[in-house]
Amino acid sequence: PEPEPEPEPEPEPEPEPEPEPEPEPEPEPEPEPEPEPEPEPEPEPEPEPEPEPEPEPEPEPEPEPEPEPEPEPEPEPEPEPEPEPEPEPEPEPEPEPEPEPEPEPEPEPEPEPEPEPEPEPEPEPEPEPEPEPEPEPEPEPEPEPEPGSSTLTDMNNNVYNIYIEGTLNENSYSNYINKSNIAQVIIGDSVTSIGDSAFRYANTLTSVSIPNSVTSIGKFTFAESGLTSVTFGTNSQLTSIGNSAFKITQLASIAIPDSVTSIGNVTFGSCSKLTSVTFGVNSQLNSIGKNAFFSATGLTSITLPDSITSIGADAFISSINLASITIPDSVTIGTRAFDNILPDSTVYVVDVSPTVTFTQFQNTFNNSTNVSSTITYVHREPEPKPLSIQCLSQTTDNVVSMVNPYIFNNIAYDSYDLIGLNTGIYTLTGVTSTHPFGFVINDNSLIQIISGNKLSNTKEVEGIEVTYYTGSIVFEVKGDFGTISYDCMNHGYMGGNKRLIYTTTCPINESEQPSA
Repeated sequence: PEPEPEPEPEPEPEPEPEPEPEPEPEPEPEPEPEPEPEPEPEPEPEPEPEPEPEPEPEPEPEPEPEPEPEPEPEPEPEPEPEPEPEPEPEPEPEPEPEPEPEPEPEPEPEPEPEPEPEPEPEPEPEPEPEPEPEPEPEPEPEPEPEPGSSTLTDMNNNVYNIYIEGTLNENSYSNYINKSNIAQVIIGDSVTSIGDSAFRYANTLTSVSIPNSVTSIGKFTFAESGLTSVTFGTNSQLTSIGNSAFKITQLASIAIPDSVTSIGNVTFGSCSKLTSVTFGVNSQLNSIGKNAFFSATGLTSITLPDSITSIGADAFISSINLASITIPDSVTIGTRAFDNILPDSTVYVVDVSPTVTFTQFQNTFNNSTNVSSTITYVHREPEPKPLSIQCLSQTTDNVVSMVNPYIFNNIAYDSYDLIGLNTGIYTLTGVTSTHPFGFVINDNSLIQIISGNKLSNTKEVEGIEVTYYTGSIVFEVKGDFGTISYDCMNHGYMGGNKRLIYTTTCPINESEQPSA
């Protein structure tokens, strides 16, 4: 059997001529490994030299696979002559792994991972600009004050929104801001009262806004502070201002709400810059305490409301520039209430009480110097009553009752002062021949008669030639005719003297526009 393998090596030289043409392609594969310097593929071809002897048992199929492995392991044929005798026994088990190396070249197409450029879609994180809406937290004025919160501003314009319910006092805000650093206060409507000394000695405080909800201000609340301005809600419910509440402040003016019924002792004492104190026409003020305006040297005049019934002792003492005082004669005045004011000051006493005489009132100043001989009694004239207007209708007929005076739409004559017309078309019905109706107007273009039974006779009224009508009278108001009269041909004005007025307060018929 050994000689048999000897002839087998003879065919080996046959494949040798085959490798001779192969060396030429071999240089080509050599550059291929050069681009594939990866050490890993090299170890794989190293085991391949062993399979080369394997093709010996299968000479025919081997030539086909040989060309594939041969280009890679060309140097391997040199070791082949030496190991040929030894591998001969081994090739038999090794042929099985031969198919395995064949698939191994398949991993060579591993360059397919070239689609790695797919990570290029990574720019998708470009939507990251979405975080840009992060500025939305800017509306984080989370300190959006709770409804009713009070707002305190310090000297550096830092704002503190504090919810205070019920009574506001120093403890309500001291954990947030020091009293000596407060510049402005806007009190929230959850506060119903301002406690004693709440802002006393707040030297940097200049302005305070007090809402409608506050009903009382305590003692020394703003005393000896830097306060220059105080405002109240338009529908303030404040009823009382405590003793010394605004004492020694820098207030220049104050409007006392109508709801206030009492001003305490020394409330505005020593407010040397206070030049104006005003009360509303509907003021309910009943009393002014002792020394309330003591040494208010900036005051030059004051008018107290008719509702006041008592003024405490020394109320205006030493207000040395007070030259004019207007008070009702129903008030009781304490000792020295107006002592040491401007010499020759004038007191205007308003005739409010029907039971108090001028002499009785004059005696109330006997303990106040400078004013006892300069009192002027003022008789108050009743305020004029506002005129009331009965508006005729543009959408329905206006019935004229044939009585003296004329009555329109069955409304009593004395119920209104005037009969009102606006621009547009009106209809009067029920005018009989007993009381023909006519407008006393110079410019007939302002009231134009559209239809009606026109009488042939005319009459002169107020120097104007008047035309009269009966039946249903339709007329158009073209413009402002002022105030005119209407007249009955047979009986005169019949209540119509200067009673017809043009007014835009009367409604018009929007659907029926006047003609041009």
